[in-house]
Amino acid sequence: MQYGWSYRHEQWVGARQLLSGRQWFKSRYAAGYESTIPSQPGVYMIVLLASEALEPSSTWNAMRAPVYIGKSENLHRRFKEHVYERSHVGNYVRELPRLRYYYCIVDKKELSEVEGQLIHIFGPRVNRNQPVVLRATIGTPIKI
Repeated sequence: MQYGWSYRHEQWVGARQLLSGRQWFKSRYAAGYESTIPSQPGVYMIVLLASEALEPSSTWNAMRAPVYIGKSENLHRRFKEHVYERSHVGNYVRELPRLRYYYCIVDKKELSEVEGQLIHIFGPRVNRNQPVVLRATIGTPIKI
């Protein structure tokens, strides 16, 4: 996975087509705001506002940088996991200034596609730093 925003035009065009017509909502990324997040499937971005990290001036007000992008079959539950249980994401963003939580309701069958497209165009740093998880399955025994 690349780190940082994509410079490939075709990725932005693909994202625009996939995300067109979807409504995004935002909330503070902090304890006490979980009641604003629905218990529906969707994708979400934990976003740093440049004006909060640097200085509150008009120069920085419009700049936003997603630090983590994820998907969940229950956005409300996932929000609480990040904020209260200090998931691996919470550990990475704990020291950052105030963050915003942007989310979009997405049908379950589209979750991976929408999340993947967002990760490809924004390349958020925390997604890159996730621990590697190895999964194995036991299949049919091999006859010798």
